[in-house]
Amino acid sequence: MFQHLTHEIGTAILVLLYLLRLITLFRRRPARELSSNPKAEVWRGTVDAFVTIVAPWKMESTHKHWTRYVEFVVFHLGVFLNIALSFLLAYAPDLLSVPVRRVTMVVLAASFVAGALRLYRRAHRAEMRIISSPDDYIAMAMVLLFLLTGLLSLLDWDPGTVAYLMIAALFLVYEPFSKIRHYVYYPFARYFYGATSARRGVTGEG
Repeated sequence: MFQHLTHEIGTAILVLLYLLRLITLFRRRPARELSSNPKAEVWRGTVDAFVTIVAPWKMESTHKHWTRYVEFVVFHLGVFLNIALSFLLAYAPDLLSVPVRRVTMVVLAASFVAGALRLYRRAHRAEMRIISSPDDYIAMAMVLLFLLTGLLSLLDWDPGTVAYLMIAALFLVYEPFSKIRHYVYYPFARYFYGATSARRGVTGEG
């Protein structure tokens, strides 16, 4: 089917672009650490940096505004599930039983609402507008369209499924060029942050 072909092309382009980006990242030399004697264990600092995202009580912003953290988790969970859905619809539709479809619809709907709230705040709060670029709005609009068509595809409506797979292919191609690619840098950023903080005695103390 045409929509399956577009999905495969989009996936191939995504993988190729990220492989090139990862090769570029690994070829770069890390900044030289000037502190010769670490004040704490580097591995502890690194682990601490990675687990912070699942420990909202350790960050002041999420500790005080826990609803934003829930919103963050729901939004990203829905996006991840929606990407997985595109592969299931294309290659293993039999796995989408009625209970699975219902749970997926609930998660995608909640993720759409969370994303819409994030876009609303970015557009209406002056402190958010001043630090936002056009790509911030385009990326969020793309994600919301992706989530919406994902919901339509779960209604057993053929035009909705076709639209979803085509949007998924477009999303996969657009993603490496947008701010959405930040998750590729996440492991690198967490490692360097954790290692540097441990060396300076900020975190990672045994």
